Amino acid sequence: MSKAYEEFIDFLVAEATPEKVVAFAPSEQTRARVWELVAREKNEGLTADEKTELDHFAHLEHIFRVAKARAYERLHARESVSK
Repeated sequence: MSKAYEEFIDFLVAEATPEKVVAFAPSEQTRARVWELVAREKNEGLTADEKTELDHFAHLEHIFRVAKARAYERLHARESVSK
């Protein structure tokens, strides 16, 4: 993962509460669009712009998975300290 991604994830986790990061989920509209693109990619293919859009969704999903993992770590560290 590049340093730019690392900095973004660290900022996100530092500025948003770990609870909010863990609870984040894309909107139903966004999820529907991703599934539409995935289905079309498998069945009929995508335009170059649609492929780029799907690639961006994949990158964002990866970023949020890492951010959520770090947020979980912070929550567990907080729980360990409070015990």
